[in-house]
Amino acid sequence: LVFFYSGITHVGLYIGDGRMIHAPNPSAPVRVAPIDEMPFAGATRVM
Repeated sequence: LVFFYSGITHVGLYIGDGRMIHAPNPSAPVRVAPIDEMPFAGATRVM
Protein backbone atom coordinates (compact mmCIF):
# COMPACT_ATOMS: atom_id res chain seq x y z
CA LEU A 1 0.00 0.00 0.00
CA VAL A 2 1.22 3.49 -0.80
CA PHE A 3 -0.05 6.58 1.00
CA PHE A 4 -0.25 10.14 -0.29
CA TYR A 5 -0.55 13.68 1.08
CA SER A 6 0.54 14.83 4.53
CA GLY A 7 -2.70 13.80 6.23
CA ILE A 8 -2.66 10.46 4.37
CA THR A 9 -5.89 11.21 2.55
CA HIS A 10 -5.28 8.88 -0.39
CA VAL A 11 -4.16 5.24 -0.73
CA GLY A 12 -3.06 3.26 -3.76
CA LEU A 13 -1.90 -0.30 -4.40
CA TYR A 14 1.65 -0.51 -5.78
CA ILE A 15 1.86 -2.91 -8.75
CA GLY A 16 5.55 -2.52 -9.60
CA ASP A 17 7.61 -0.67 -12.18
CA GLY A 18 6.74 2.71 -10.63
CA ARG A 19 2.98 2.21 -11.07
CA MET A 20 -0.04 1.92 -8.78
CA ILE A 21 -3.76 1.19 -9.00
CA HIS A 22 -6.05 3.81 -7.46
CA ALA A 23 -9.32 5.68 -7.84
CA PRO A 24 -8.57 9.41 -8.20
CA ASN A 25 -11.88 10.28 -6.48
CA PRO A 26 -15.09 8.45 -5.47
CA SER A 27 -16.81 9.12 -8.81
CA ALA A 28 -13.83 8.20 -11.02
CA PRO A 29 -13.03 4.69 -12.23
CA VAL A 30 -10.06 2.78 -10.84
CA ARG A 31 -6.99 3.24 -13.05
CA VAL A 32 -3.26 2.59 -13.32
CA ALA A 33 -1.10 5.67 -12.68
CA PRO A 34 2.55 6.56 -12.04
CA ILE A 35 3.51 6.48 -8.36
CA ASP A 36 4.92 10.02 -8.55
CA GLU A 37 1.59 11.50 -9.65
CA MET A 38 0.83 12.70 -6.08
CA PRO A 39 2.87 13.75 -3.02
CA PHE A 40 4.18 10.52 -1.47
CA ALA A 41 3.67 10.14 2.32
CA GLY A 42 4.77 6.54 2.96
CA ALA A 43 4.27 2.87 2.22
CA THR A 44 3.76 -0.47 3.94
CA ARG A 45 3.73 -4.10 2.90
CA VAL A 46 0.70 -6.26 3.71
CA MET A 47 1.11 -10.02 3.51
